[in-house]
Amino acid sequence: MHNLSEVEKAYLAGFIDNEACITVTRFKSRSKLWAWDFVNLLIIGNANKSTVEYLRRLVGVGSISKVKKSKVFTASYKLSVSTKACRDILEAIRPYMVRQREILDLVLRFPFVGKSGCRNKRTKEQYTEQVSCHERIVEFPRYEH
Repeated sequence: MHNLSEVEKAYLAGFIDNEACITVTRFKSRSKLWAWDFVNLLIIGNANKSTVEYLRRLVGVGSISKVKKSKVFTASYKLSVSTKACRDILEAIRPYMVRQREILDLVLRFPFVGKSGCRNKRTKEQYTEQVSCHERIVEFPRYEH
């Protein structure tokens, strides 16, 4: 992630507070020891591609993809950032967050264990805490637009 000025952090926080999803997602583990693996995820969506590209240049990480038009949404674009880069962004903007600060704090408290290749080294207690924390994040009441 790029070094951001305080003004850039505040701008990014305002954008994320209103146009983003902050979460921890689970996926089927390849390990025979655990049913699930987890990754923290920041998704910023906007109908204006140049806005999403600007945000990508601002933070210096993430991937942009197009979201197809549906009955509910117009075609749009999203910037997805995960793992350590996601955590770095969330820690940088935390002081400026308002509406999504509680979910941001839950995601920052999620107990990640080592690097993604070290999933087999977590203990049963660490895995149980990950599952419990993920459930709290998923059940957290979200703001409706």
